[in-house]
Amino acid sequence: MDIGSININITAAKICRDNLKDKFLKELLSNYCSSLDLILTTLSVPISFMAHGLRKSKAFHFSLQDANTMVMNGEGIKENDPKKTAEELIKYFEDLLKNNDKNQIENAVTEIEKLIEQVPILRESYNNLGLNALVNSWTIFEAFAKDLWIYCLNNYPKKYLFNLLKNGKDTEQEIDGISGKNITIGLLAKYDFDISKNLGDLLSPKYDFTSVRGIKKSFKDLFALKDNEISFFDNPHLSQLEITRHLLVHNAGIIDADYLNRTNRMNEILKDKISLTTEETSDLINAGTETLKEIFLLADNKLTTANGSLA
Repeated sequence: MDIGSININITAAKICRDNLKDKFLKELLSNYCSSLDLILTTLSVPISFMAHGLRKSKAFHFSLQDANTMVMNGEGIKENDPKKTAEELIKYFEDLLKNNDKNQIENAVTEIEKLIEQVPILRESYNNLGLNALVNSWTIFEAFAKDLWIYCLNNYPKKYLFNLLKNGKDTEQEIDGISGKNITIGLLAKYDFDISKNLGDLLSPKYDFTSVRGIKKSFKDLFALKDNEISFFDNPHLSQLEITRHLLVHNAGIIDADYLNRTNRMNEILKDKISLTTEETSDLINAGTETLKEIFLLADNKLTTANGSLA
């Protein structure tokens, strides 16, 4: 995997953010974009440091050779004064660095890429960075999906609570402190005996926000939707992102029977370590980005009336 070539479509998320009408949703999606930027930064920093170090060390090596030749042979040196000679050397190397800096960076990156291919442990380490980016992309996907769901119910309880009461009867999750229509004093005290603005926080444990299926159901129930209205959840890359993340976190990326039963990838072998190409990694990460973008657009539309004012 070439982690420097992993392509995360932050631009699409930013365009979506700029078109949202709800102020909080706009801020929330902006934070998501910042989280994606952090993932890209994590991928780029190691190779940037290596390229910088290699470029500097090579420049220093050749600079010593050039300086020695110039001083010993008098090439390009017009002054006999040591101070002025040093000044000429400094100017020479400053001009040299300005002219060659771009080529030196490109050459350093090329050499690092060759080194990664030749050294197995280095290649595996860089591959793990790419897989870690995938894990992080799922983590922020589920976190922001949950935050969005909570916001909608916290701020528009009259609009969406009855949808949940009607459509959420078949959820398997139990909530501590709630039994049927009864809420314990302890749970009420947690919200200062006023849950009118905290129903999202209160009822979010009722849904599984750690799976595609659970997140899909949470929004389906909240907005009283039909399956064909949230078909963007059916992206096979999104499901693959979920199960790949699960495999990496819970089984160190070693393929197990549960993974094989759920994956749509071909030619994978039990007990082998999962291997993804750069393109596959990009597709999986972007599946989360694209789906979250659609969730935000859906929520923004639901919270906004036809004339553009909030419901």
